[in-house]
Amino acid sequence: MPLPMARVRAIWLENHMALVAMCSEHGNGDQMSCLFKAVYLAYFLRDVLPDDVDMQLFRHAEAILQCGMLRAEQGQGWTLSENDKPVIQTLLTLHDRQLATVPAHRHGRAWEQLERFIVSDKPSPLPASVAP
Repeated sequence: MPLPMARVRAIWLENHMALVAMCSEHGNGDQMSCLFKAVYLAYFLRDVLPDDVDMQLFRHAEAILQCGMLRAEQGQGWTLSENDKPVIQTLLTLHDRQLATVPAHRHGRAWEQLERFIVSDKPSPLPASVAP
């Protein structure tokens, strides 16, 4: 069974509004967390679509959000730059497509993976990049 469309739309709205807030200097920690959650859930669901998703998209999005966290910790506000917006928008669009097609049980497994990561001591659920 797919996720209920009302739930999918609510997630889409939450994610995209978080990006708008972060890029318009009206962000906060909750919106930053929302974007991290979207990046990691999209990563955990990367096999849902037949597309070959480049791992660099996940790494780049994570790096952008980590830089935003550092700026906030340094008192520079909860913001993302307009230059960073296209990368996060691309990631959110991918996640939108995943949510529209993912079976509910598979989405549940991705949530379980996210929860295990949150309580772990790992800095990221993404695999370390391998230099050629």
